[in-house]
Amino acid sequence: MATDISQVQAQRFKESESKRMNAEIKSHQDQHNREYGKIVKTNEATITDLRKDYDNKVDSMKAELEQRLTEIRRKNEELINGENQRMTAELENLKSAHKDQIQEVKTAQQNQIDDMNLSHRNTVENARQKFLKEKLKWET
Repeated sequence: MATDISQVQAQRFKESESKRMNAEIKSHQDQHNREYGKIVKTNEATITDLRKDYDNKVDSMKAELEQRLTEIRRKNEELINGENQRMTAELENLKSAHKDQIQEVKTAQQNQIDDMNLSHRNTVENARQKFLKEKLKWET
């Protein structure tokens, strides 16, 4: 009987120790879960802040790059317009120079034609004069 009592006491002691250990484990688990939850919240808040900072930096860089791109496009437009004006002026100058050259060639050719006509008339007149002189010789 003493052994039965010892066994019952040992059984009760074992159960009470088991309950105490389970309660202690549950207490540690609860404490650990609370600490884990706090750490997760802190880290999630940090990640959220980092994400917001990153998004803000990306947005500001996009805006800055868009502004630079707009400025570069404006400068290129001005450059292209300037080049187009310069090319238009150059084309007009070339057309004018070409027109002047054509006029010079026409004038030179007209002068040559006039000189040839004059020379031809002189030659014809000289030939006529010679012919008349020869004719007078033969008629007399």
